[in-house]
Amino acid sequence: MALSRGRWICSGDSRRFRKLVISLCSFISASRCTKTLRPDPVAVIAGKGEELRWPAKVPAGAVSNEIVHIVDLYPTLAGVGGAEVPKDRPIDGVDQLDFFLGKQEHSNREGFPAYAGDRLSAVKWRNWKVHFIWQENMYDPPLTLPLPKVINLLTDLKEERDGFPWYNSWVVAPVTKIVDEFLESLEKYPPIKLGTPDPYSPPR
Repeated sequence: MALSRGRWICSGDSRRFRKLVISLCSFISASRCTKTLRPDPVAVIAGKGEELRWPAKVPAGAVSNEIVHIVDLYPTLAGVGGAEVPKDRPIDGVDQLDFFLGKQEHSNREGFPAYAGDRLSAVKWRNWKVHFIWQENMYDPPLTLPLPKVINLLTDLKEERDGFPWYNSWVVAPVTKIVDEFLESLEKYPPIKLGTPDPYSPPR
């Protein structure tokens, strides 16, 4: 079900939650916030907010601008359901349960690389986004930028301004760290090749 904002509604009975996570009436938005953010499904010039409701567990009415990536849902829900995350392969997601439950103020994630197809197009870090490749919609050719485009999403949510890097060049340092760590992980753990049989067993 596509909604302009995703909503998670969890049963107050944690035993039922552990028994069958998939039955939690989870509505995860596949659409973009078309009135405030650019809606193109291919471009990385977009984002969205989610709602999470778990009565007596998640603090009601809490609002946060912290980052949670969709890959974080796997280890988070696995932990809630009493399952263990596999240890024989790299897991990109991080457990966000304590953050969701209000036990900690900040998310366990500060940023992530943003891909369009097989291209590393941008990196999101805190309230900043740094673009290396610019593509406004799926019909535009991707343009490799001579200089990164640094955007403060608190003041330019639609990413419409020029984003000259020399105004906020310091942001490039933590963004470069995210890129370097991700590229190192790809060398150590290459992506699974297309057509690999399922279930997949990592090489020993």
